[in-house]
Amino acid sequence: MHYLIFFISILFVEVVNPKIDLGLIKEGAKRKVEFKVKNRSDKPIKIYSVSTSCSCTAPSYPSTIPPKSSVDIVIDFDSKGIKGSFERNIVLVMQDSIKYHRLQIVGKVE
Repeated sequence: MHYLIFFISILFVEVVNPKIDLGLIKEGAKRKVEFKVKNRSDKPIKIYSVSTSCSCTAPSYPSTIPPKSSVDIVIDFDSKGIKGSFERNIVLVMQDSIKYHRLQIVGKVE
């Protein structure tokens, strides 16, 4: 008798800091925000896309996270034209079991 066993490869990703508070900043100030993303698996994980909720945020990121490594998803934030409290959402789409991760930048512009 033969048994067929299927193994499902689950890739593990951890976003160390999914929400970053910039605190109080002056209108027109620019900030660089870094979200650390860890690959806890033994296989590389592809980053398909990083989408932002506003033209005031611009992402830069590598295409792959090597096995047992971490990378930074860098978001350039420009507060020009923003007044008061803000909340900017970023969606990270990757090749892992969750498929997408939500990141967030919050703060207040004076």
